[in-house]
Order: sequence, then C-alpha cells, then structure tokens
Amino acid sequence: MIKLLGQLLKSSPENYGYLNATLRARSSSFLTMNDYVSISKGNLRDFEQFLLDSRYGISYREQLAVTRQALLGRIENAIANGTCLELLHIKELAKGEPLILLEVIFARADILNSRLILRALSTGTVSGPSPRWHSYGSLSGSFYNDLWEDSPSLVGIMERCHSKGHPFAVALADSLLDLQNGFDLRKAERTMLLGMLDQLWKTLSHLSTSNSQLVRNLLGMTIDTWNIGIWLRQRTGYPVSDRTDQLFIEKGLSFNPDRLSRSKAMADLVHGTLWRTALRGIEGQTPQDFQRALNIYMWKWQMKLFRSNPLGIEVAMGYMARQLVEWENLNLLSVGLAMNLPPKELIARLIPV
Repeated sequence: MIKLLGQLLKSSPENYGYLNATLRARSSSFLTMNDYVSISKGNLRDFEQFLLDSRYGISYREQLAVTRQALLGRIENAIANGTCLELLHIKELAKGEPLILLEVIFARADILNSRLILRALSTGTVSGPSPRWHSYGSLSGSFYNDLWEDSPSLVGIMERCHSKGHPFAVALADSLLDLQNGFDLRKAERTMLLGMLDQLWKTLSHLSTSNSQLVRNLLGMTIDTWNIGIWLRQRTGYPVSDRTDQLFIEKGLSFNPDRLSRSKAMADLVHGTLWRTALRGIEGQTPQDFQRALNIYMWKWQMKLFRSNPLGIEVAMGYMARQLVEWENLNLLSVGLAMNLPPKELIARLIPV
C-alpha cells in the first residue's frame, strides 16, 4: 500500500494542475444569487423550465422518462442525481494524491447515508420511501438503497454490511449492533463515526503534505460539529445519555473532550477558536440553529478555498462545497415554492454563495 501511494504521488503537482484547471472552467455553470432570486419569484412550473434549460436538464429529462412522480419529486430527484453525477465526475478526473484526498473528503456521503439508515431504524421508518442518497462516496447509492428496501430486519442489514466488507459498511454494522443492544441513537452514531474516521485517519497517515493537512483540518472541523452538538444538547435540556462525556470524539480541530467537559458557557467554549465568529449572535437559540450556523460556516470556509492555491486540493474542496451548497439551496427553493412561500422568505433561508 505504501509503495503504491509513493508511485501515485510522484505526479501529484501535474495532476492538481489538470484537475483544477478543469474545475475552474466548469465553475462558470454554478448558479448565482441572482439566479436564486429569479427562481424564488416564480412557481414550480417555472422552476421546472429553469432546470430543463440548465445543466440539470439531462438529469431532469431522465426523471421524466423513468418516473411518474409528482412535479416536486421529479425536481428534487433531478437535482440530487445531477449533483452526484458531477461529484463522481470529479473523482474520475483525479489521479494520485488528489484522488486519495477526494476519497477522504467524499466520505461525507457515507456518513450522511449511514446516518439516514440509523435514524430510520431507530424510529421504525425504514420501510418508508427511499431517501435521496448522496451517491458520490465510497459506497454506492444502490448499496444503501438495497439496505433500505430489501433487508427484512436489523440482523439482515448487519449481515449485508459485513458481506460488503468495506470498512464503512462494517462501521455501520457495528453501530446497528448498538441499536440492537438497546443503546440510544447518539451512542450508535458515535460508533459509526468512529469506525469511519479510523479508516480516514489511516488513509491520511500515509501522506505528509500541506494538502493532506488541510483535509485533516476538515475532518477535525467535522468532529468539532459533532462534539458541539452533544455539548449543546446536554445544556439545553435535550435528551442525551447519562455520560455525555463518553459521547465526545477525540481529534477535534478546536476542542478536546476535557475542554468540552469543563466549559459551562458557549462563550468560554469557543473563545480563541475559529468557531467564535460562526456562533456570534445566536446565543439562546436551539441546537438546530447552532448546528445550521456551524454547517454554514464550514461551507463558507470550504467555498473560499476555491480561489486559493491553484496546485493544491483547495480548488477541489471549494468546488465540492459549492456544488453541495447549490443542491441544498435548490432543495430549499423547490420546497418553498411548493409551500407558496414569499420570495423574501425563501432567499433568507438560502446559504449565501
């Protein structure tokens, strides 16, 4: 493995140059705030026509050909499919170190998909409509869809995960075992995250470049958001396990478990960290408000990277962030239009780009 990595990394500067030049050329197709404002002033039929005339047009026409879903469902599926195909294309373009790092970054998809499986099983809703999977990770959307639709029991899903054999699938199986043994959802999610993070840290351990350090920072920020979420739930009256400190995860970028356990107020917790500005002005709101503020801060941090180092992983990280933010914004617009929300309210809900 180490020898193979060494061979792959020999040409990484050239690989970054080609990949980043391609991504910068493709970035001109991203939607702007003016596009969002225009969409917000119409209705779902107008939105449909907008998508048909955009880079999502191919994906939308495929939806028309293969599904009889209502208009809103077709729109949401087209956006999801178009986004995932674009992100998979990025991975096809990458070679050497960029590909290794993108596999780590795109593990976000496996975390989100596994979390959907876990939460549905914990609430007994896994037999409902299949979610729109993030199909750009190490495990395909069809794998998660099979778990959702074709596995008759918790044991059956665990067996499928072990048969798959991928470390992320095994991490999901371990977290499902927690549910089977009566542990709460937070404990099961932590088990899943730890299993996936362990594999990601192992992958990064073979790299010692500035690019890999940036990706380590991203993982550390992801851990921070989990830890702050647990810290907030304990202090705002939401149910958590008796030993909250046992739910914290090591290797966060800004917080270690000791600091989290000692801090009694948000101002103390975030003092001197990069999260201080992200959480300014929302004291006293719900954990969901805090979590949204953290996520938006992370998106903005990643999107800004797009304009930095032209021979590093920054461009790909920024491109991915912009693509996923566009997915979220278009989903917000589609649902808002279906609910007949006024344009001003719709635009206020969007993540700025």
